[in-house]
Amino acid sequence: MPWPTPGLGYSAIACARLGARRVVTLELDPCVLEVARQNPQSAELFDSGGVIDIKLGPAQETVTTLPDEAFSAVLHDPPRFSHAGELYSQAFYDQIFRVLKCGGRFFHYTGNPGSRSSIPKGVKERLIRSGFVNVKWIDKCQGLMAVKP
Repeated sequence: MPWPTPGLGYSAIACARLGARRVVTLELDPCVLEVARQNPQSAELFDSGGVIDIKLGPAQETVTTLPDEAFSAVLHDPPRFSHAGELYSQAFYDQIFRVLKCGGRFFHYTGNPGSRSSIPKGVKERLIRSGFVNVKWIDKCQGLMAVKP
């Protein structure tokens, strides 16, 4: 079961359309969900026939309540580091590792913060410390892909 973050729900909707049996999506701000409800392009987020499960609350807390090895994939598209540094922390990545099944994939969108930024490098180092392998930058997606062995 994939786990993207909602925003307007496009990633969660795409996962469901691509055949995920269950998608758990996390959102901190109820106002963001209200904006998504008003957006016709986000309708499937709320009417997915039970495929998409929205959990409201801080991701760094919500992830601790999720069961071990419950997810085959996690798509992480957090706010930028300066707004949500906790979502780039070692403790958070350790939790992602815990909830992924063996062989599960983790994609972390970081964007392209500029050639001077060390954000992707720091993320990669923390992912490796968490136990992830095959941690690679995917240029066309502007993020890191990692695998739980």
